Amino acid sequence: MSPETQDVIRLTGESYEYKQADKVAHDRVTLTSYNLKDAPEIFALIDRNRDFFTQYDHRWTDKPKYQTVEQFTDTIKNPEDQNIHYFFIRNAKEEAVGGCRLKVDEDDPKSAEIGYFIDQAQTHKRYASRAVRLIITYATEELKLQKIKAFVNHENIGSVTTLERNGFEFTGIDPEDPTYHWYEHTLPNPK
Repeated sequence: MSPETQDVIRLTGESYEYKQADKVAHDRVTLTSYNLKDAPEIFALIDRNRDFFTQYDHRWTDKPKYQTVEQFTDTIKNPEDQNIHYFFIRNAKEEAVGGCRLKVDEDDPKSAEIGYFIDQAQTHKRYASRAVRLIITYATEELKLQKIKAFVNHENIGSVTTLERNGFEFTGIDPEDPTYHWYEHTLPNPK
């Protein structure tokens, strides 16, 4: 099935509140699988945040991906790895706020690794936390996974908090790069 005709997966979370500038804001997160229609908007978000993303993940600098929207669109049309599920994060106003991915482990198909990013202008609104919660539900109910792993730069307190808020536990330091800490979350048995 080609990306032009594939079913688009859409996961919508519950409404929630957060404080912003002494006001209570209401929001909701929706995850939509990467698709050709959204490709220019996803690329624009990534492109304008490159410097922000490199603060905690040097690989954005060491191996820059997606130098052009055409290159990004091509990766959607011709995915290198069918075990990776990519999602675009939108808020209740349908604004692009970030992205996330779940990569199922080829050697252990009941396990996966999660990653996510949030637009610098949209941080501190709990979008990453809500997106991770939706990914956990998707991983449990749709993919029937048993464990999700994550690695995070230990200085990225927001990301560490996101993982811990969603039930992830620290499991160790990456021996290849001690800047990164490993976290795991054992998933509940699917219903």
